[in-house]
Amino acid sequence: MLGTVGPVVGLMSIGEEEAKGNDLTKEAFPLLREMSSLNFMGNVEGRDVFSGAVDVIVTDGFTGNVDAQAF
Repeated sequence: MLGTVGPVVGLMSIGEEEAKGNDLTKEAFPLLREMSSLNFMGNVEGRDVFSGAVDVIVTDGFTGNVDAQAF
């Protein structure tokens, strides 16, 4: 959409470690990692929304709504 080639994708979690997060996040991590078409960097935290560390953040609906309210 913004013309970024090979955008870096992160998964919103409560910690950067692979084993962190709720059940949904833990199940999504290996699925995203296995997608060779994605430039998946792993888990990211709320501070990464504005850090520029990733171009796309995948999150569940609840977390996404909470984060959106903070802006």
